Amino acid sequence: MNRLMGSHISTPATTLPLDPIAGVTLEVYAQINVEFSNRGYDPTVAQVMAARRGIAKSSWVEAVAGWNRRIHEHPQVAAEFVRLYKAAAAVDTDSQQADPGISASRC
Repeated sequence: MNRLMGSHISTPATTLPLDPIAGVTLEVYAQINVEFSNRGYDPTVAQVMAARRGIAKSSWVEAVAGWNRRIHEHPQVAAEFVRLYKAAAAVDTDSQQADPGISASRC
């Protein structure tokens, strides 16, 4: 019985599925992933986009591993990532249409 009860105990040290990882929120992770996908899936582009937001390389590496793990392990995180990704993609598309000089090939 303790085993079952213990699996549902939440402590302040427990990380909730949507808490930031290495200071990177799921929303920022989704935004960077949109930019990453629009620019040819070059990992260095994602690191540059993270750096522009003040995210250190080591923090970005930790966030990528952590968010990928949570997305695969928690359906609610995956669903929220999809929602945030679509919202960020819509904004990115709008900004590219507003400035035709922005293209994936130039970044």
